[in-house]
Amino acid sequence: MRGIALKTITKTIIVGAFTFATALIWRDLIVDILEIVLPQEGLLIDLIAAIIATAVLILLVYIFLVTEEETEYVIRKIKKRARRKKK
Repeated sequence: MRGIALKTITKTIIVGAFTFATALIWRDLIVDILEIVLPQEGLLIDLIAAIIATAVLILLVYIFLVTEEETEYVIRKIKKRARRKKK
């Protein structure tokens, strides 16, 4: 039970750290692009940047989690085959 909790906590921390760092980077980039496209500054640019950054982050976290699940599935399959070969 301890290993499972530690594994879950570690995954959550890693996803959170990547999400935070990526959000900062993407937000700056999106704001810069929007300032070029829409020369007016203000709340609209910040709102559009926040929406785009959120959508990108959700997609990246989803890809990360799906990839992780698929990797765990493949590892379980490999271990199962190795146990069969030992018998």
